Amino acid sequence: AIDIISRDVIIPNVLVPTASKEPFLSGSIFVKDGKKIQEIAPHLLKLTDENLSEATPVELFELSQLPHPTDYGFKVSRGALLKEWEKRGKEVFKELGFPTALNYPYVNIHVGYKSVAPLGKEINDSTPNYWWAVAEHSRPVADMQKAIQLIEEQIARLRESLIETINPKTNKPKSTEKEKYNKLEWDIQRHENSKQVIEAYLNDHSKQKNTGTEEIPVKNKPLNNEHNPPISDSPSEDSQVPQKSDYIDRVVAFMHEKYAKGERATKGQIQKIAQEIGVPNMGMMWEAVELSWLLWYKQIYNYKTSFENRLLEIIAFWNKLQPTYAYSDSSKEIYKQYSTPCPIGAMVAQYTGMEEAKSIFEPSAGNGLLLVGADPQKVHANEIDTTRKKSLQFLRFKKITHFNAAQPFPQEMAKNFDVVVTNPPFASWDEEKFSKDYIVRKYFSNHRGLSQHIRLEHLMAGLALHTMKDNGKAAIIIMGNMYFGADNLWSKYRPFFNWLYRHYKVDDVINMNGFKLYNKQGATAPTMLILIGGRKTIPEKVAPTKEEAPNIADVVDDFWELWLRVKSHINYNIDTVIQQLDIELKHRKK
Repeated sequence: AIDIISRDVIIPNVLVPTASKEPFLSGSIFVKDGKKIQEIAPHLLKLTDENLSEATPVELFELSQLPHPTDYGFKVSRGALLKEWEKRGKEVFKELGFPTALNYPYVNIHVGYKSVAPLGKEINDSTPNYWWAVAEHSRPVADMQKAIQLIEEQIARLRESLIETINPKTNKPKSTEKEKYNKLEWDIQRHENSKQVIEAYLNDHSKQKNTGTEEIPVKNKPLNNEHNPPISDSPSEDSQVPQKSDYIDRVVAFMHEKYAKGERATKGQIQKIAQEIGVPNMGMMWEAVELSWLLWYKQIYNYKTSFENRLLEIIAFWNKLQPTYAYSDSSKEIYKQYSTPCPIGAMVAQYTGMEEAKSIFEPSAGNGLLLVGADPQKVHANEIDTTRKKSLQFLRFKKITHFNAAQPFPQEMAKNFDVVVTNPPFASWDEEKFSKDYIVRKYFSNHRGLSQHIRLEHLMAGLALHTMKDNGKAAIIIMGNMYFGADNLWSKYRPFFNWLYRHYKVDDVINMNGFKLYNKQGATAPTMLILIGGRKTIPEKVAPTKEEAPNIADVVDDFWELWLRVKSHINYNIDTVIQQLDIELKHRKK
């Protein structure tokens, strides 16, 4: 494992064949250096198209670093070289010590960690396989955890630069910085994709180890020749094979012990236990902590008593024992990616009738906090973040997918779910006009003015609703508080809400005080809870005026007040109503 420099790009932490040396290890060799290359590698001068089948794996690797070997003074044509690689590419990789598992991550040497792809994608899984392309343009990742750390550090730097391009008043790119903003966004997304490739490999590798079906990647070792005597194949202490991580179980156990004792874990205690357990980073630690309180809330939700009694216990846990989510990065700041408070998730479960529903969909599931009241065997949870995917696997949902929820879902998912709930990230949607117009035309009934004003959370909410059955129920949380303008018309996000009210049975839009209801999730931004009771058969009307809904702009300041608003849209039988009135009287006496 070494760091290489390809042209001006430094790529640390990659595997190279130890029987070769620079400049072949870093590749991208200039034609003008042909004479120098002949002096460094005179053994390549003996090779021709006719005897190329006798070339050693190292020689094939070195030749593949020269785009056209004949340009450098060698007698091997590119065509003959590629054919030889196609004949014995996998065998050459194994002898070089390069991993051949199709999901093993390889780094592109021209751009570094902004482009990491599984081997299977690089060789195109074709016949013949393009092993030569990987040898020419990529190197295997050496230490996976180190690679993730390198990527996260680069993302953090890019996010800092991104923030500098944003106008703090509008939260949009400065007019003079839009091109830079778009490039930074693209680079960040590429690094995120690379991180996901590595994490996916680690997850798959862990599963294979558990089932005994793993393909152990060969640790980089020298070929046996006169300069490198044979070495043992026995594992060493510094083996790069990833180990199974049980940190989630251990974090949950630690936190549940605290909850059972009625103790609130401090930020310092959480940081200390993260070090003792060996959690890879504090971001992953806080995701596990969030999972721990979700599991505790689920226990309370499943008590065999009235919902109001359970809700009172849930609110008490929120007030007294739930830690405040204390990890943030620039991604959270820009996209406002904050999980739903579980007391709200519990109310949403009641409104949507999750207990009776046969199918539930969460398109931006996070750690699953909006699903606190759901039967896991009824849930299709979708989440693009691979760290949070571990939490969803821990919760054992029926189906877990990783679609980009900002893009249309597969057609077979249209009108497929009884319940849809979502709390998408909050951000502007900076897509090309053509793409916006296409999405609005196809999925938002070409609603007037929407393509000019639609935000990311509106887009994701609309695409999520496309998966709800006509008689289904949905709950959506988006940013901001609605208000009426001087003309008494809906002022906040009017085109989106006009579309929503025209096509869906909107039971309520509830302004929530983010400072009081979201603060323990690390957020204070104002938010709205939208309750939807089905799809309209015939589109009609738009968002109500102030005269039609005079109290809709009121802001809810506490969970019980929120519950009273939500409960007013639930149809109960008379026995349940009497029971709820009794609980409400007892609550007021307290």
